Amino acid sequence: MIELHKLSGEPFYLNEDQIEMVKFIPETKIVMMNKEFYIVQDSGEQVVEKIIEFKRKIMRPVGEKYPEGKEELLRRE
Repeated sequence: MIELHKLSGEPFYLNEDQIEMVKFIPETKIVMMNKEFYIVQDSGEQVVEKIIEFKRKIMRPVGEKYPEGKEELLRRE
């Protein structure tokens, strides 16, 4: 999931796998597969970058180490 911000500035998390499209109207409108949509403060470029960053985290090849200082991503409470 990626963190985005409502127009009010309130953060929320969105399942990036359910995004159908991102429109620029000029705000960023995220349309989900179920046709619901969200208008967010984040730019389209920021949304795409957050998706790419999240996918890189979860798709890391087996055996590849996390960057130094990021081991906490592997810990469970």
